[in-house]
Amino acid sequence: MDKARKVFHLMIKKGCAPDISSYNIMINGDREARRIEETMELFHEIFQKGPIADTLTYNTLTQDFTFWVKLIFCQSPWRRLIVVLCQSLTQPHLV
Repeated sequence: MDKARKVFHLMIKKGCAPDISSYNIMINGDREARRIEETMELFHEIFQKGPIADTLTYNTLTQDFTFWVKLIFCQSPWRRLIVVLCQSLTQPHLV
């Protein structure tokens, strides 16, 4: 994941805005590696800057129930973001 993250950030630095597929790949890799903070940073970026999250984004984040349990109950600065997102969650955009 470290190499993928370097390429991802190099894309951004060179002016190539990542699309939702790029974000989904990074989120999935971080989720599988149990890198909760990194996963939430990417998820937060999507909501702050775009692109619009799609069904795959949400499916990736909800594939692993223990991931969500750890995320919601961990002592993380992202806890408040998750609570707010869950309270105001709308229907994801379908591709």
